[in-house]
Amino acid sequence: MKTTKATATITLMIAVALAMAACTPTAPTDPTTSPTSSPTATPTPTPTPGAVATPSPAPVPTNQQEAITSAATTIESYLVASIDRDANPELGESYVGSFLVQGSQAAKLNADTVKNNLEKGWLKVGTPSTWTTNDAMSYASPSTNAATGETLDFGTAVVYGCSDNSTWDITVPAGQEAPAIPKGAFPAQWTLIFEQNAQVWLIQEQVDLTGREGAPTC
Repeated sequence: MKTTKATATITLMIAVALAMAACTPTAPTDPTTSPTSSPTATPTPTPTPGAVATPSPAPVPTNQQEAITSAATTIESYLVASIDRDANPELGESYVGSFLVQGSQAAKLNADTVKNNLEKGWLKVGTPSTWTTNDAMSYASPSTNAATGETLDFGTAVVYGCSDNSTWDITVPAGQEAPAIPKGAFPAQWTLIFEQNAQVWLIQEQVDLTGREGAPTC
């Protein structure tokens, strides 16, 4: 959508601020097809330039609960990798790219976040957001490998729960105003696809459910 330059800039800043809160206000897509002050924190090693974070291998899920639990572990790992990316934006979008379905909403959000942080000099400080899964609302469904046509019964995980971003903040260069990001635990939905060759869960989409009917209670 084309708007004035000022409106487009404001829209991007809002979208990236939400991304740094580990959520984004977009509608869920069909998941069945494959692919400032700062909180006190213990210092963590700075990732080496050129390094990449990778999801841990997972067994092929044989039932719904296995899929939900394993996918949730990937979400938690991604939140850890994301704060490294946002604290060191020079690492680039490829730093967490191995967690994401190529060309997906999550991949675009990652690229937009890195681009904005580099342009504006924003840095995230603190410790990663925490994730609590709502097992009762989450579910798994079949996925189909687009290349081979092979179906995996529990290859798509739609994970509902709460993300708490109260453990980090954003610092900005002198003269800039820090983005106003609500703090606390907020409902969200993540859609992940199991990649059978690498045997890892890949994130397809993050959706902020704040204010939506039927969202998890956080």
